[in-house]
Amino acid sequence: MLFNRRYKMAIDIAPQKIENITARLFKTSVCLEKSSDFVVQITQIITLLREQLLPFVQLSYYQLDNYPDSVYHYFLHPLPIGREKATLDENLAEVQAWRQGQHYIWHETETSPMRWGLSLPLTKGVVTFAVSSDEPIRENQFQDLEKIFAALEILIVRYSELLELEMLRAQERATDEDLRALYDGSHDLSGDESHEVVHKMVQMVKEKLNFDRAGVFLVDEEGQMLRGALGVDDIGSIVPITSTVFPLYPKDSDPTTEAALIAHDELPYFLTQDLDGEGHDSIEGDIKASIAVPMRVGGRIIGMMAGDN
Repeated sequence: MLFNRRYKMAIDIAPQKIENITARLFKTSVCLEKSSDFVVQITQIITLLREQLLPFVQLSYYQLDNYPDSVYHYFLHPLPIGREKATLDENLAEVQAWRQGQHYIWHETETSPMRWGLSLPLTKGVVTFAVSSDEPIRENQFQDLEKIFAALEILIVRYSELLELEMLRAQERATDEDLRALYDGSHDLSGDESHEVVHKMVQMVKEKLNFDRAGVFLVDEEGQMLRGALGVDDIGSIVPITSTVFPLYPKDSDPTTEAALIAHDELPYFLTQDLDGEGHDSIEGDIKASIAVPMRVGGRIIGMMAGDN
């Protein structure tokens, strides 16, 4: 059973040790350049924390700044160190501490020796640690604890940001490689009939680049617009999309689309990670990643291939 109490914390920590470990946490955060280094660095610091400051038996951190949509739980002690996406109960001490903006001190009566714990809200989440002792935890030197754990939070958030950045870069590299292959025509799109060729093109854009939708658009006989040939619908089927058109010579009051610029050979290709977020205003209104490249016969542009999510 967990109980919230307003005890005074019986921790006597030498100020110099606090300053040393806090400085090390800040330095590690600044020097951390790739996420794979995090486990080694945090393990060393946690060992130092347990030996010199707090003999905790459990230490974890919940990143709650996007609660409840996105919650990450970081396991810091005992080993192994790890991270998982979590769904939290509203009654958990961490959630209560975060919502109320004040610490929670709790104890488990079933364990021997009794486990006492503290859930402390910080800038982006809540750190929780537990100690095994028959003596209650008392509030004392809370500023020291907040200083240590605030520095720990900075390191964890730095690690989280590196993870996201590395995943984004990996996705961009994969997209760029496929886009170059798509642009230089290195994919085999041969077929006996034009319809078969177009079908292969759409399927390749959808599957190779892992886009939700894809389409082939051809310049009409009058050279006034790009008209859809085949595309992928909302359930993943390849279907005719002849009702989708892009004017090549819009009226004076209408902006020139990227599709028109590609058809005019004024834009080599178009690539974005957030189409609507960058103000392009698609029909659907919720498009993120989007690409478009020209289709050529000799030196003449006859259409465009596109894909989006």
